[in-house]
Parts: sequence; C-alpha cells; structure tokens
Amino acid sequence: VAVRCGPRPRVSQECATLLMRTANAAAETVLGGSKGEVRGGVGELRQAHWSSYEASLETPARKGDFADANVFDFVCWVQYATFCRVLDGERHRASLDRAIGTRLLQHLKLSPFAVDEAHASLRALLDALVRVGLAEAASLD
Repeated sequence: VAVRCGPRPRVSQECATLLMRTANAAAETVLGGSKGEVRGGVGELRQAHWSSYEASLETPARKGDFADANVFDFVCWVQYATFCRVLDGERHRASLDRAIGTRLLQHLKLSPFAVDEAHASLRALLDALVRVGLAEAASLD
C-alpha cells in the first residue's frame, strides 16, 4: 500500500546531518566490532528499498538530499532497521537509544542551535529525552 502525502517542510540540513551522524557514532560505539556490518547493512537496505519508497512519494525526492523530509525519514528508517538487525536483544537496543540521546544532547549543548530562537524547542526535546530515560538530566543553559 503506497502512502501518499504532499510536500513537507524541509529539514534543516545541519540538524539532519547532526542526527544521522550522532546515530551512526553511537551505534559504532555500542556495537564495537560490528561497524562494518552496520555500514554494509545500511547500504544494502538503501539499495533494496529506495526505488519503491521513491515511487510511493507524490513529489520527487533527490537521493542524498537529507534536508528533504522524505529522504530524511527514509535514511533514518534504514539506519534504525539496520541497527535493530545487528543489535542483539532489547538490552543492546536500550543502550543504543541512550547513547544516541546522550550524544545528541552533548552536540546540542555545543551547537548554535542552542542559542537561537529554537532554544525552547530544544529544551522540550531535552525534557522529553530525560523523561523517557534516553538521556541523563543535563542543561542547555
């Protein structure tokens, strides 16, 4: 079943890149020796599913344009599907979630995102991550 949706707002290229790199770095830390398996799995899933995903979109997407919300969604799905395939059990998935949340918060505290008008949104994100246990309490102030 194809899901049709119209154009969506673009994602900040800086934010999209930060989220994807943070997830990859955390996965490589948690997985240790399985780095090659993760990278290979991501590539395989992208190739296997991109054409059908692209065909389901109402508006064309450029592969690699991470600021395109549809491309960003697809790449995030590929990352997490690969991580879950490689990770062994719920305990490791929880470790990965916590590592991603913690790394993301560390980056956000040091980035220009934390001092512009998005501060309130970041505060809400931080509070949500802490509330669900994906990060330790920290401050963006």
